[in-house]
Amino acid sequence: MTARLTRPAVAALLATVLAGAALRVIALDRTSFWLDESYGVAVARQPVATLVSGHVGDAHTPPLYYVLLHLWMRWGDSDAWLRGLSALLSIIVLALAAWWLARRFGAGKAVLGTALLAVSPYQVYFAQEARMYSLATLLALAVFMLEERAARDRGPTVQLALLAVGAAGLYTHYYLAFVLGGSALVRAVRLASGRGAGDSWRRLVLVHAGIGALFAPWLAVVGTLAASGGQQFHQSLPGVLPYAWFRFLFGFAVVPSTVAMKADPVAAFLHAWPALVAVFGLGLLGAAGLWIARRQAHGVVAAATVRHAAGVVLVVFAVPFVVSLAVPMYGERYLGIVQPLLLLVLVAGLLGLPRRAAALAVGALLAVSVVGTAGWTLGLGGAKEDWRGAVAALEARARPGDRVVLDPWFNAWPVRRYLRREDLDVRTTRAVDPVTELLDCRRNRPEPGGSWWVVLSRSPRAAGVWESGVAPCAVLADSASYPAGVGITVLRFGAAGESGTGSR
Repeated sequence: MTARLTRPAVAALLATVLAGAALRVIALDRTSFWLDESYGVAVARQPVATLVSGHVGDAHTPPLYYVLLHLWMRWGDSDAWLRGLSALLSIIVLALAAWWLARRFGAGKAVLGTALLAVSPYQVYFAQEARMYSLATLLALAVFMLEERAARDRGPTVQLALLAVGAAGLYTHYYLAFVLGGSALVRAVRLASGRGAGDSWRRLVLVHAGIGALFAPWLAVVGTLAASGGQQFHQSLPGVLPYAWFRFLFGFAVVPSTVAMKADPVAAFLHAWPALVAVFGLGLLGAAGLWIARRQAHGVVAAATVRHAAGVVLVVFAVPFVVSLAVPMYGERYLGIVQPLLLLVLVAGLLGLPRRAAALAVGALLAVSVVGTAGWTLGLGGAKEDWRGAVAALEARARPGDRVVLDPWFNAWPVRRYLRREDLDVRTTRAVDPVTELLDCRRNRPEPGGSWWVVLSRSPRAAGVWESGVAPCAVLADSASYPAGVGITVLRFGAAGESGTGSR
Protein backbone atom coordinates (compact mmCIF):
# COMPACT_ATOMS: atom_id res chain seq x y z
CA MET A 1 0.00 0.00 0.00
CA THR A 2 1.29 3.44 -0.97
CA ALA A 3 -0.72 6.27 0.54
CA ARG A 4 -1.01 9.58 -1.30
CA LEU A 5 -0.03 12.52 0.91
CA THR A 6 -1.48 16.00 0.82
CA ARG A 7 0.68 19.10 1.20
CA PRO A 8 -0.50 19.73 4.79
CA ALA A 9 0.41 16.13 5.67
CA VAL A 10 3.88 16.52 4.15
CA ALA A 11 4.33 19.80 6.03
CA ALA A 12 3.27 18.20 9.30
CA LEU A 13 5.69 15.30 8.81
CA LEU A 14 8.52 17.66 7.90
CA ALA A 15 7.86 19.84 10.94
CA THR A 16 7.83 16.77 13.18
CA VAL A 17 11.14 15.51 11.79
CA LEU A 18 12.72 18.96 12.20
CA ALA A 19 11.50 19.19 15.79
CA GLY A 20 12.97 15.75 16.51
CA ALA A 21 16.23 16.79 14.85
CA ALA A 22 16.42 19.86 17.09
CA LEU A 23 15.98 17.71 20.20
CA ARG A 24 18.85 15.52 19.06
CA VAL A 25 21.38 18.32 18.46
CA ILE A 26 20.55 20.63 21.38
CA ALA A 27 23.40 20.73 23.89
CA LEU A 28 25.33 17.77 22.51
CA ASP A 29 28.17 18.58 24.89
CA ARG A 30 26.05 19.30 27.97
CA THR A 31 27.36 16.14 29.60
CA SER A 32 30.89 14.82 29.66
CA PHE A 33 31.95 11.77 27.72
CA TRP A 34 31.54 8.72 29.91
CA LEU A 35 33.76 5.66 30.00
CA ASP A 36 32.34 3.81 26.97
CA GLU A 37 32.39 6.89 24.76
CA SER A 38 36.01 7.60 25.67
CA TYR A 39 36.88 3.98 24.93
CA GLY A 40 35.14 4.16 21.56
CA VAL A 41 37.06 7.28 20.56
CA ALA A 42 40.34 5.65 21.63
CA VAL A 43 39.52 2.65 19.43
CA ALA A 44 38.48 4.83 16.48
CA ARG A 45 41.87 6.60 16.53
CA GLN A 46 43.50 3.38 15.31
CA PRO A 47 44.25 3.00 11.58
CA VAL A 48 41.39 1.64 9.50
CA ALA A 49 43.42 -1.45 8.63
CA THR A 50 43.79 -2.19 12.35
CA LEU A 51 40.08 -1.63 13.00
CA VAL A 52 39.00 -4.14 10.36
CA SER A 53 41.60 -6.71 11.42
CA GLY A 54 39.71 -7.64 14.59
CA HIS A 55 42.81 -7.09 16.72
CA VAL A 56 41.80 -3.90 18.46
CA GLY A 57 39.53 -3.38 21.46
CA ASP A 58 37.65 -6.24 23.10
CA ALA A 59 35.79 -7.47 19.97
CA HIS A 60 32.43 -6.89 21.70
CA THR A 61 31.58 -4.52 18.85
CA PRO A 62 32.24 -5.12 15.14
CA PRO A 63 34.25 -2.45 13.28
CA LEU A 64 31.87 -0.50 11.01
CA TYR A 65 30.92 2.22 13.50
CA TYR A 66 34.55 2.71 14.51
CA VAL A 67 35.56 3.08 10.86
CA LEU A 68 32.86 5.73 10.32
CA LEU A 69 33.88 7.53 13.52
CA HIS A 70 37.53 7.39 12.40
CA LEU A 71 36.57 9.19 9.19
CA TRP A 72 34.28 11.61 11.04
CA MET A 73 37.15 12.58 13.37
CA ARG A 74 39.09 14.07 10.45
CA TRP A 75 36.93 17.18 10.77
CA GLY A 76 36.85 17.60 14.54
CA ASP A 77 37.47 16.11 17.96
CA SER A 78 35.17 17.99 20.32
CA ASP A 79 32.55 16.17 22.38
CA ALA A 80 29.75 17.79 20.39
CA TRP A 81 31.28 16.94 17.02
CA LEU A 82 31.96 13.31 17.87
CA ARG A 83 28.42 12.88 19.18
CA GLY A 84 27.17 14.63 16.07
CA LEU A 85 27.64 11.44 14.04
CA SER A 86 25.14 9.62 16.28
CA ALA A 87 22.78 12.60 16.16
CA LEU A 88 22.90 12.62 12.34
CA LEU A 89 22.22 8.88 12.18
CA SER A 90 19.30 9.23 14.60
CA ILE A 91 17.82 12.03 12.48
CA ILE A 92 18.04 9.71 9.46
CA VAL A 93 16.18 7.07 11.51
CA LEU A 94 13.45 9.62 12.16
CA ALA A 95 13.20 10.74 8.52
CA LEU A 96 13.22 7.14 7.24
CA ALA A 97 10.50 6.15 9.70
CA ALA A 98 8.37 9.15 8.68
CA TRP A 99 8.65 8.28 4.98
CA TRP A 100 7.94 4.60 5.52
CA LEU A 101 5.02 5.12 7.92
CA ALA A 102 3.41 7.57 5.49
CA ARG A 103 3.64 5.08 2.63
CA ARG A 104 2.49 2.17 4.74
CA PHE A 105 -0.17 3.59 7.06
CA GLY A 106 -1.22 6.97 5.70
CA ALA A 107 -0.65 10.54 6.84
CA GLY A 108 -2.45 10.58 10.18
CA LYS A 109 -0.76 7.54 11.67
CA ALA A 110 2.55 8.57 10.13
CA VAL A 111 2.49 11.92 11.92
CA LEU A 112 1.57 10.21 15.19
CA GLY A 113 4.28 7.57 14.88
CA THR A 114 6.91 10.10 13.82
CA ALA A 115 5.99 12.41 16.70
CA LEU A 116 6.37 9.59 19.23
CA LEU A 117 9.74 8.64 17.79
CA ALA A 118 10.81 12.30 17.64
CA VAL A 119 10.24 12.86 21.36
CA SER A 120 11.29 9.36 22.46
CA PRO A 121 13.67 9.95 25.38
CA TYR A 122 15.45 6.69 24.60
CA GLN A 123 16.16 7.76 21.02
CA VAL A 124 17.24 11.25 22.08
CA TYR A 125 19.59 9.82 24.71
CA PHE A 126 21.45 7.59 22.26
CA ALA A 127 21.45 10.28 19.58
CA GLN A 128 23.66 12.21 22.01
CA GLU A 129 26.10 9.39 22.77
CA ALA A 130 29.22 8.68 20.71
CA ARG A 131 28.51 4.97 20.43
CA MET A 132 27.23 2.64 17.72
CA TYR A 133 23.62 2.37 18.85
CA SER A 134 22.09 5.00 16.53
CA LEU A 135 23.80 3.33 13.57
CA ALA A 136 22.62 -0.11 14.70
CA THR A 137 19.05 1.22 15.14
CA LEU A 138 19.13 2.73 11.65
CA LEU A 139 20.33 -0.51 10.08
CA ALA A 140 17.86 -2.63 12.08
CA LEU A 141 15.00 -0.43 10.88
CA ALA A 142 16.29 -0.52 7.30
CA VAL A 143 16.59 -4.33 7.42
CA PHE A 144 12.98 -4.60 8.61
CA MET A 145 11.71 -2.30 5.86
CA LEU A 146 13.73 -4.05 3.16
CA GLU A 147 12.56 -7.48 4.35
CA GLU A 148 8.98 -6.24 4.00
CA ARG A 149 9.69 -5.01 0.49
CA ALA A 150 11.79 -8.01 -0.56
CA ALA A 151 8.91 -10.32 0.30
CA ARG A 152 6.82 -8.66 -2.45
CA ASP A 153 9.38 -7.32 -4.93
CA ARG A 154 11.21 -9.81 -7.14
CA GLY A 155 13.51 -7.16 -8.60
CA PRO A 156 17.25 -7.38 -7.95
CA THR A 157 17.55 -3.85 -6.54
CA VAL A 158 15.66 -4.58 -3.33
CA GLN A 159 17.38 -7.94 -2.86
CA LEU A 160 20.85 -6.40 -3.31
CA ALA A 161 19.92 -3.55 -0.94
CA LEU A 162 18.87 -6.06 1.71
CA LEU A 163 22.11 -7.98 1.14
CA ALA A 164 24.23 -4.84 1.63
CA VAL A 165 22.28 -3.41 4.58
CA GLY A 166 22.09 -6.78 6.34
CA ALA A 167 25.85 -7.28 6.07
CA ALA A 168 26.49 -3.70 7.22
CA GLY A 169 24.24 -4.36 10.19
CA LEU A 170 26.22 -7.43 11.23
CA TYR A 171 29.44 -5.43 10.98
CA THR A 172 27.89 -2.81 13.28
CA HIS A 173 26.33 -4.87 16.06
CA TYR A 174 25.99 -8.61 16.63
CA TYR A 175 22.32 -8.22 17.61
CA LEU A 176 21.52 -7.51 13.96
CA ALA A 177 21.84 -11.27 13.52
CA PHE A 178 18.70 -11.64 15.62
CA VAL A 179 16.91 -8.93 13.63
CA LEU A 180 17.76 -10.71 10.40
CA GLY A 181 16.87 -14.08 11.91
CA GLY A 182 13.56 -12.77 13.21
CA SER A 183 12.61 -11.31 9.84
CA ALA A 184 13.63 -14.48 8.02
CA LEU A 185 11.56 -16.55 10.46
CA VAL A 186 8.47 -14.37 9.92
CA ARG A 187 8.82 -14.66 6.15
CA ALA A 188 9.35 -18.44 6.42
CA VAL A 189 6.20 -18.83 8.52
CA ARG A 190 4.24 -16.84 5.94
CA LEU A 191 5.51 -19.04 3.13
CA ALA A 192 4.88 -22.26 5.04
CA SER A 193 1.31 -21.21 5.87
CA GLY A 194 0.50 -20.12 2.33
CA ARG A 195 0.29 -16.42 3.24
CA GLY A 196 3.52 -15.36 1.56
CA ALA A 197 2.01 -14.12 -1.68
CA GLY A 198 4.77 -12.68 -3.88
CA ASP A 199 7.55 -14.11 -1.72
CA SER A 200 9.66 -17.17 -2.49
CA TRP A 201 11.86 -19.59 -0.59
CA ARG A 202 14.58 -19.13 -3.17
CA ARG A 203 14.89 -15.36 -2.66
CA LEU A 204 14.68 -15.72 1.10
CA VAL A 205 17.43 -18.33 1.33
CA LEU A 206 19.75 -16.79 -1.25
CA VAL A 207 19.73 -13.30 0.25
CA HIS A 208 20.31 -14.46 3.83
CA ALA A 209 22.97 -16.93 2.73
CA GLY A 210 24.67 -14.06 0.92
CA ILE A 211 24.57 -11.91 4.06
CA GLY A 212 26.15 -14.75 6.01
CA ALA A 213 28.85 -15.16 3.36
CA LEU A 214 29.72 -11.45 3.51
CA PHE A 215 30.05 -11.69 7.29
CA ALA A 216 32.08 -14.91 7.20
CA PRO A 217 35.51 -13.17 7.43
CA TRP A 218 34.54 -11.87 10.87
CA LEU A 219 33.35 -15.18 12.29
CA ALA A 220 36.77 -16.00 13.74
CA VAL A 221 36.53 -12.85 15.87
CA VAL A 222 33.03 -13.87 17.00
CA GLY A 223 34.35 -17.28 17.98
CA THR A 224 37.14 -15.75 20.03
CA LEU A 225 34.63 -13.52 21.81
CA ALA A 226 32.33 -16.45 22.59
CA ALA A 227 35.23 -18.51 23.91
CA SER A 228 36.26 -15.64 26.19
CA GLY A 229 32.98 -15.88 28.12
CA GLY A 230 31.05 -13.09 26.41
CA GLN A 231 30.13 -9.72 27.83
CA GLN A 232 29.99 -9.64 31.61
CA PHE A 233 26.90 -7.75 32.81
CA HIS A 234 26.48 -6.93 36.46
CA GLN A 235 22.73 -7.39 36.55
CA SER A 236 20.06 -10.01 37.01
CA LEU A 237 19.21 -11.68 33.70
CA PRO A 238 15.43 -11.86 34.40
CA GLY A 239 15.45 -8.17 35.31
CA VAL A 240 16.79 -6.99 31.96
CA LEU A 241 13.46 -7.04 30.09
CA PRO A 242 11.38 -5.03 32.58
CA TYR A 243 14.30 -2.61 32.99
CA ALA A 244 14.57 -2.25 29.21
CA TRP A 245 10.81 -1.68 28.84
CA PHE A 246 10.96 1.12 31.40
CA ARG A 247 13.95 2.77 29.69
CA PHE A 248 12.41 2.41 26.23
CA LEU A 249 9.48 4.60 27.28
CA PHE A 250 10.85 6.90 30.00
CA GLY A 251 14.52 7.13 29.06
CA PHE A 252 17.17 7.81 31.70
CA ALA A 253 15.99 11.01 33.38
CA VAL A 254 13.38 9.18 35.48
CA VAL A 255 15.01 6.81 38.01
CA PRO A 256 18.50 7.85 36.83
CA SER A 257 21.34 5.35 36.82
CA THR A 258 23.09 6.31 40.05
CA VAL A 259 25.22 4.33 42.48
CA ALA A 260 22.22 4.01 44.82
CA MET A 261 19.99 2.75 42.00
CA LYS A 262 22.55 0.12 40.96
CA ALA A 263 22.99 -0.98 44.58
CA ASP A 264 19.25 -1.51 45.10
CA PRO A 265 17.36 -1.20 41.79
CA VAL A 266 14.15 -2.71 43.14
CA ALA A 267 13.85 -0.07 45.86
CA ALA A 268 14.72 2.73 43.42
CA PHE A 269 12.04 1.74 40.93
CA LEU A 270 9.41 1.04 43.57
CA HIS A 271 10.02 4.52 44.92
CA ALA A 272 9.01 5.79 41.47
CA TRP A 273 5.86 3.65 41.43
CA PRO A 274 3.69 6.15 39.47
CA ALA A 275 6.14 5.87 36.57
CA LEU A 276 6.06 2.08 36.86
CA VAL A 277 2.26 2.09 36.78
CA ALA A 278 2.29 4.29 33.66
CA VAL A 279 4.87 2.24 31.77
CA PHE A 280 3.52 -1.23 32.51
CA GLY A 281 -0.08 -0.04 32.27
CA LEU A 282 0.62 1.13 28.71
CA GLY A 283 2.13 -2.26 27.96
CA LEU A 284 -0.97 -4.07 29.19
CA LEU A 285 -3.25 -1.73 27.24
CA GLY A 286 -1.20 -2.29 24.09
CA ALA A 287 -1.46 -6.05 24.50
CA ALA A 288 -5.22 -5.78 25.07
CA GLY A 289 -5.60 -3.65 21.95
CA LEU A 290 -3.69 -6.15 19.83
CA TRP A 291 -5.95 -8.92 21.15
CA ILE A 292 -9.10 -6.93 20.38
CA ALA A 293 -7.96 -6.07 16.85
CA ARG A 294 -6.57 -9.50 15.96
CA ARG A 295 -9.63 -10.61 13.94
CA GLN A 296 -10.46 -7.36 12.22
CA ALA A 297 -10.70 -7.89 8.49
CA HIS A 298 -9.68 -4.40 7.44
CA GLY A 299 -6.08 -3.28 7.24
CA VAL A 300 -4.72 -6.71 6.29
CA VAL A 301 -1.40 -5.33 5.00
CA ALA A 302 -0.93 -3.11 8.04
CA ALA A 303 -1.74 -6.01 10.36
CA ALA A 304 0.84 -8.20 8.60
CA THR A 305 3.43 -5.47 9.04
CA VAL A 306 2.69 -5.21 12.76
CA ARG A 307 2.95 -8.99 13.11
CA HIS A 308 6.27 -8.88 11.31
CA ALA A 309 7.56 -6.20 13.71
CA ALA A 310 6.27 -8.17 16.69
CA GLY A 311 8.00 -11.31 15.44
CA VAL A 312 11.33 -9.53 15.08
CA VAL A 313 11.03 -8.00 18.56
CA LEU A 314 10.13 -11.37 20.06
CA VAL A 315 13.19 -13.06 18.52
CA VAL A 316 15.51 -10.23 19.53
CA PHE A 317 14.24 -10.40 23.10
CA ALA A 318 14.06 -14.19 23.46
CA VAL A 319 17.02 -15.74 21.63
CA PRO A 320 19.80 -13.66 23.24
CA PHE A 321 18.19 -14.38 26.62
CA VAL A 322 18.62 -18.10 26.02
CA VAL A 323 22.15 -17.65 24.64
CA SER A 324 23.07 -15.56 27.68
CA LEU A 325 22.45 -18.53 29.95
CA ALA A 326 25.76 -19.83 28.54
CA VAL A 327 27.51 -16.75 27.09
CA PRO A 328 26.44 -13.43 28.72
CA MET A 329 25.32 -10.96 26.06
CA TYR A 330 21.99 -9.58 27.29
CA GLY A 331 21.67 -5.87 27.91
CA GLU A 332 19.06 -3.14 27.67
CA ARG A 333 21.00 -1.02 25.19
CA TYR A 334 21.55 -4.04 22.93
CA LEU A 335 17.82 -4.72 22.88
CA GLY A 336 17.23 -1.04 22.22
CA ILE A 337 18.17 -1.28 18.55
CA VAL A 338 14.61 -2.54 17.92
CA GLN A 339 12.95 0.10 20.11
CA PRO A 340 11.31 1.80 17.07
CA LEU A 341 9.74 -1.54 16.08
CA LEU A 342 8.53 -2.03 19.64
CA LEU A 343 6.93 1.43 19.53
CA LEU A 344 5.22 0.45 16.27
CA VAL A 345 3.71 -2.65 17.90
CA LEU A 346 2.73 -0.74 21.05
CA VAL A 347 1.01 2.08 19.15
CA ALA A 348 -0.79 -0.43 16.92
CA GLY A 349 -2.08 -2.11 20.06
CA LEU A 350 -3.19 1.15 21.67
CA LEU A 351 -5.01 2.16 18.48
CA GLY A 352 -6.83 -1.19 18.57
CA LEU A 353 -8.64 -0.13 21.74
CA PRO A 354 -12.08 1.53 21.63
CA ARG A 355 -11.72 5.06 20.24
CA ARG A 356 -11.87 7.04 23.49
CA ALA A 357 -9.60 4.61 25.32
CA ALA A 358 -7.16 4.67 22.39
CA ALA A 359 -7.00 8.47 22.44
CA LEU A 360 -6.33 8.52 26.19
CA ALA A 361 -3.71 5.76 25.97
CA VAL A 362 -1.83 7.38 23.08
CA GLY A 363 -1.97 10.70 24.90
CA ALA A 364 -0.49 9.04 27.99
CA LEU A 365 2.31 7.51 25.91
CA LEU A 366 3.09 10.90 24.40
CA ALA A 367 3.10 12.48 27.87
CA VAL A 368 5.49 9.82 29.19
CA SER A 369 7.84 10.51 26.29
CA VAL A 370 7.72 14.27 26.74
CA VAL A 371 8.42 13.99 30.47
CA GLY A 372 11.43 11.76 29.86
CA THR A 373 12.88 13.87 27.07
CA ALA A 374 12.30 17.17 28.87
CA GLY A 375 13.97 15.82 32.00
CA TRP A 376 17.05 14.77 30.05
CA THR A 377 17.29 17.74 27.66
CA LEU A 378 16.82 20.34 30.39
CA GLY A 379 19.12 18.55 32.81
CA LEU A 380 16.32 18.07 35.34
CA GLY A 381 17.10 14.39 35.88
CA GLY A 382 19.66 11.83 34.92
CA ALA A 383 23.38 12.37 34.56
CA LYS A 384 26.39 10.66 33.10
CA GLU A 385 29.79 10.32 34.71
CA ASP A 386 31.30 13.81 34.73
CA TRP A 387 34.87 13.03 33.74
CA ARG A 388 35.29 16.52 32.31
CA GLY A 389 34.43 18.09 35.66
CA ALA A 390 36.49 15.61 37.68
CA VAL A 391 39.61 16.19 35.59
CA ALA A 392 39.12 19.97 35.60
CA ALA A 393 38.87 19.99 39.41
CA LEU A 394 41.97 17.79 39.72
CA GLU A 395 43.98 20.01 37.36
CA ALA A 396 42.93 23.11 39.26
CA ARG A 397 44.12 21.75 42.63
CA ALA A 398 47.02 19.38 41.95
CA ARG A 399 50.59 20.60 42.24
CA PRO A 400 53.33 19.73 39.74
CA GLY A 401 54.66 16.24 40.47
CA ASP A 402 51.57 15.04 42.37
CA ARG A 403 50.86 11.36 41.80
CA VAL A 404 47.44 10.54 40.27
CA VAL A 405 46.29 6.92 40.47
CA LEU A 406 43.46 5.75 38.19
CA ASP A 407 41.48 2.86 39.66
CA PRO A 408 40.69 0.72 37.75
CA TRP A 409 43.16 1.07 34.90
CA PHE A 410 40.57 1.74 32.17
CA ASN A 411 39.73 5.09 33.76
CA ALA A 412 42.76 6.20 31.75
CA TRP A 413 40.54 6.54 28.66
CA PRO A 414 38.28 9.37 29.89
CA VAL A 415 40.98 10.98 32.07
CA ARG A 416 43.45 11.24 29.21
CA ARG A 417 40.77 12.65 26.95
CA TYR A 418 40.35 15.68 29.21
CA LEU A 419 43.72 15.96 30.97
CA ARG A 420 45.85 18.79 29.57
CA ARG A 421 48.59 19.04 32.18
CA GLU A 422 51.80 17.08 31.59
CA ASP A 423 53.43 17.74 34.96
CA LEU A 424 51.42 15.13 36.91
CA ASP A 425 52.63 11.61 37.68
CA VAL A 426 49.68 9.56 36.32
CA ARG A 427 49.62 5.82 37.10
CA THR A 428 47.08 3.06 36.43
CA THR A 429 46.18 0.09 38.65
CA ARG A 430 47.19 -2.96 36.65
CA ALA A 431 49.12 -4.46 39.57
CA VAL A 432 47.90 -7.33 41.75
CA ASP A 433 48.18 -5.09 44.82
CA PRO A 434 47.96 -1.55 43.40
CA VAL A 435 47.65 0.17 46.77
CA THR A 436 51.01 -1.18 47.96
CA GLU A 437 52.74 -0.83 44.60
CA LEU A 438 51.62 2.67 43.65
CA LEU A 439 51.32 4.37 47.04
CA ASP A 440 53.87 2.61 49.26
CA CYS A 441 54.82 4.37 52.48
CA ARG A 442 57.99 2.28 52.74
CA ARG A 443 59.38 3.80 49.56
CA ASN A 444 57.87 7.27 49.31
CA ARG A 445 55.30 9.64 50.70
CA PRO A 446 53.58 12.79 49.42
CA GLU A 447 55.98 15.70 48.95
CA PRO A 448 55.62 18.51 51.52
CA GLY A 449 52.57 20.48 50.42
CA GLY A 450 51.86 17.92 47.70
CA SER A 451 49.19 15.24 47.43
CA TRP A 452 48.42 11.79 46.22
CA TRP A 453 45.22 11.56 44.18
CA VAL A 454 43.10 8.48 43.52
CA VAL A 455 40.36 8.57 40.89
CA LEU A 456 37.80 5.81 41.51
CA SER A 457 35.03 4.62 39.21
CA ARG A 458 33.71 1.04 38.89
CA SER A 459 36.55 -0.08 41.14
CA PRO A 460 36.44 -3.27 43.25
CA ARG A 461 38.33 -1.30 45.89
CA ALA A 462 36.38 1.11 48.07
CA ALA A 463 37.81 4.41 49.27
CA GLY A 464 38.46 2.83 52.67
CA VAL A 465 40.86 0.32 51.12
CA TRP A 466 43.02 3.12 49.80
CA GLU A 467 42.71 5.09 53.04
CA SER A 468 43.93 2.20 55.18
CA GLY A 469 46.57 1.23 52.63
CA VAL A 470 48.41 4.55 52.67
CA ALA A 471 48.46 4.93 56.47
CA PRO A 472 50.48 5.98 58.38
CA CYS A 473 52.40 8.18 55.92
CA ALA A 474 49.33 9.80 54.35
CA VAL A 475 45.78 10.56 55.39
CA LEU A 476 42.62 11.31 53.47
CA ALA A 477 42.36 15.08 53.15
CA ASP A 478 39.11 15.28 51.21
CA SER A 479 37.01 13.57 48.57
CA ALA A 480 34.48 14.67 45.97
CA SER A 481 32.09 13.00 43.50
CA TYR A 482 31.41 14.11 39.91
CA PRO A 483 28.46 14.41 39.83
CA ALA A 484 27.21 13.46 43.28
CA GLY A 485 25.93 9.90 43.44
CA VAL A 486 26.82 8.83 39.91
CA GLY A 487 30.10 7.07 40.39
CA ILE A 488 33.34 9.08 39.98
CA THR A 489 35.08 9.76 43.27
CA VAL A 490 38.32 11.73 43.55
CA LEU A 491 40.30 11.16 46.77
CA ARG A 492 43.10 13.47 47.87
CA PHE A 493 45.71 12.21 50.34
CA GLY A 494 48.16 14.49 52.08
CA ALA A 495 51.23 13.69 54.16
CA ALA A 496 50.35 12.66 57.71
CA GLY A 497 50.80 15.46 60.20
CA GLU A 498 50.41 18.31 57.72
CA SER A 499 47.76 20.89 58.49
CA GLY A 500 44.59 20.58 56.45
CA THR A 501 44.63 16.81 56.25
CA GLY A 502 42.49 14.29 58.01
CA SER A 503 39.14 16.00 57.34
CA ARG A 504 36.64 15.54 54.53
